Amino acid sequence: MGHLATSFLEEQQTPVAEQSSAARAIENYVELYLNGVAKRESHMRALYAIMGESVSSVPEIRSDVARLTRGMRRNMAEWVRRGMGSGEFRADVDPDAAATMIIGLLRGVTFQALIDPRDVKVKELIPLVQRQIILSLT
Repeated sequence: MGHLATSFLEEQQTPVAEQSSAARAIENYVELYLNGVAKRESHMRALYAIMGESVSSVPEIRSDVARLTRGMRRNMAEWVRRGMGSGEFRADVDPDAAATMIIGLLRGVTFQALIDPRDVKVKELIPLVQRQIILSLT
């Protein structure tokens, strides 16, 4: 699980972090993450199965899943802080709370898409998810 977490963070977040705008970095991350549902469905299914098992029948992997989640939240919170510093986002935003909300939203959409891919059209949801996140920060 450690390798999976490291490769996920590097693959999904490192290229996005280089964006000049914090809002654009977050929008790109949302697009990369949600497009991953279709592009790497078997990997996403495996990751979500592991995450589910970590809170129920296999608590031994909980620390690995928690480490992955903390890394995602930490990076997202940093992008939010960067946006606050540049004036893109409101000064009263709690970066850690915002990061938790954003990661929760992405995971919720992904989970629904994995369960019901016929009715949950991820590609169609990407602009809405991006817009809702940015609106919550501005």
